[in-house]
Amino acid sequence: MIRFHYHIAQADTPHLGIRRGDRLCHVFSDLPELAAAAAELRAWADARGLARVRIQDRGLRRQHMAPWGDLLALCGRPAERSMLRRWLRGRA
Repeated sequence: MIRFHYHIAQADTPHLGIRRGDRLCHVFSDLPELAAAAAELRAWADARGLARVRIQDRGLRRQHMAPWGDLLALCGRPAERSMLRRWLRGRA
């Protein structure tokens, strides 16, 4: 299942147009198998016309997408804290 974790940028990322304090969202899959999780992330992005959004940390347990700005409207309810902790620890 696709999950969402909202956070605040801690620093400017000029080449992306992200400024410190901007709201971002980690979009991640809770599927245990990494290739299936990557495919689920890609399908989520493709269904929303985000073909150019890349998967960060691809192939690692914490692979995710990180939309910001107007794209936050495409994201859903925040993941429960317990799910977020499991994902961050690689146990989702």
